[in-house]
Amino acid sequence: MILKFRYALLSFLILTMMMMAACTSDSNPPKAALMNAIAKTMDADSYEMSFTMNIHELDIGNAADKEVAGGLTAASLTSMLKDATIEANAVYQKEPMRTDLDLQITLPSLLDMKLNVPMIMTQDMLYVKLTNIPLLQLPEEMADQYVRIDLNELSQEQGGEKAMDLQKDQRMLQDSLKTLLDGFDEKTYFSTVKTADAELPQDLKVNQVISFSIKEDNYGQSVETLVNTVLPELLDILLANKDNLAAFNMDTAKLEQTKADWETNRDAMSDKLLNHLTLDTMNFTGAIRDDYLVYESGELAMQADDTISGGEMKLSFSFSGQYSKLDEAVIFKEELPADTVALDELTALLKAPATTE
Repeated sequence: MILKFRYALLSFLILTMMMMAACTSDSNPPKAALMNAIAKTMDADSYEMSFTMNIHELDIGNAADKEVAGGLTAASLTSMLKDATIEANAVYQKEPMRTDLDLQITLPSLLDMKLNVPMIMTQDMLYVKLTNIPLLQLPEEMADQYVRIDLNELSQEQGGEKAMDLQKDQRMLQDSLKTLLDGFDEKTYFSTVKTADAELPQDLKVNQVISFSIKEDNYGQSVETLVNTVLPELLDILLANKDNLAAFNMDTAKLEQTKADWETNRDAMSDKLLNHLTLDTMNFTGAIRDDYLVYESGELAMQADDTISGGEMKLSFSFSGQYSKLDEAVIFKEELPADTVALDELTALLKAPATTE
């Protein structure tokens, strides 16, 4: 009788422990949980998003002398962006496709100048509001007007064989991100973070927090994974979506040549990444609620010598973003603009010589 009672008590304790584990561990394996959450958020029919990026260091080496636009060199641009803060607030809806984005850039290098750029994007059109940006020196009568950019025409002008397909672009990005994360070993790179230690926004409730991190002690393994697995697969994905590459300013011919020469250049690529690039920090943290990615943050700090970039290059930035109203009804504050200026009209105006009275 006592023996039966002991077995019954032991069984009860084991069952209780299993139930407690099931109740207290509402998390999935970190790698799969993070990948699935990113995919579910990207597939959402609607959401609101807030995003902030802080650029801590930006030096692009010998490329600094190249002209970017309108006489502005890359060096001038990077100097302006040093210590810049980029903030974005967006409302997204899949059907009918529309994204309203308010972009604000704060430039400490220019006495904390703030550049505000509201945008509205539909399936076929991008509207950019011409706020009073001193760098553009726009006529007063054009202030607060919207520039109209036909995305189909723009894609074709940049070499796209077909009109833009935003859903196809999104699938390509999803496949690329999945390939990137899937190539890395779960135990080495992914971990579950305690909610209390994750530095989440106040009042944000989540079920699970996952961290992906490349560190000094696993950098050699990371290079091997990138060169042997991840990058070749990413090239395959990009080349399978040739019609979409123009929208991302990618040269198909160069990608095809890179793919063809990959085996020959593999060792040289590994050597450059191992011996001529220093990765100080690279991490990404994702917070998950109801299987959605609702918060993300990360940072990257790296530097390369002149073997890679033709001059010493440094890059350091951090970011964070939060998603809300996922798959819920969203409200757009602005109507689609009716009184607009075509992009070619604005281009002609900016190129016109200044007149003096």
